Amino acid sequence: MRAESLRALLLGCVLLGLSCQRACGGQSPAVPLATVDGSPITEAQLQLALEETLGREAKSASPAARRKVLESLVATRAIAIVAQKELSAAELAEVEQQAAAYRDDRLVRLYLEKHEPPAPVTDAMVEAYYREHLDQFGGHAVRSYELLASEHEPKGAPRAALIAAFGKAEAEPDWSKLAKSLSAPGAGVRFESGQLPASSLDPEVTKVIEGLEPARASKPFFVRERIFVARLKSTHDKSARPLAEVAPMIQRTLRARQLKAAVERAGDKALQEAEIVHRSK
Repeated sequence: MRAESLRALLLGCVLLGLSCQRACGGQSPAVPLATVDGSPITEAQLQLALEETLGREAKSASPAARRKVLESLVATRAIAIVAQKELSAAELAEVEQQAAAYRDDRLVRLYLEKHEPPAPVTDAMVEAYYREHLDQFGGHAVRSYELLASEHEPKGAPRAALIAAFGKAEAEPDWSKLAKSLSAPGAGVRFESGQLPASSLDPEVTKVIEGLEPARASKPFFVRERIFVARLKSTHDKSARPLAEVAPMIQRTLRARQLKAAVERAGDKALQEAEIVHRSK
């Protein structure tokens, strides 16, 4: 078994033990349901496993369901005991550190429930977040564009001629043909069409296109010693994913935000009661 899997298994057993301590008030039942190499499995641990497995139906679990979950706990404990013998001292210390972090997290959540419960996430908050972040859910304006660009910056008369031709390009319906007619040896003209957003475009070119009205072309402009002219063909809004589909995702985000705010408020109060010592490195 890989060391990462063993550490995860051991951590699960340690966390289960911590949860049992809280459920039992730190006391072990007189008669365990089973023992594995002298390590007891308690009724409280079984109940916790049933809740994690069956949720609300845990209290009405059938004897067969209880027996199946208990057998799973026994097997898990047996593997964890073997794993503990195989892991190095450093790996076991890592498991203990992870268990301690979990313990701190659980204590913080219990403290918040009692003293500083996070504000609930309402439907109005979910709808407001959705409207303000439509781009996160696929909603954005799609701009179809086409552009002409010189392969290099021409000099002298060819440069002036190309600028003049680009200045009249708005009246031309087929820019693909126009690019071919304007190309000359050593002074090629490239045609391109696509949709914004487009990562392949230079940001300065994108900025020009975004400032255009539909069916309008820009004036000739220069970017990195090349001559460009761009035309916005059309624009339309791409619909975002429905609110009902993304609401659970938004709720998780907002709950995390509310929890963070509650922790910050509670932290300000707790710091006033705690003795803090900072040691310089």
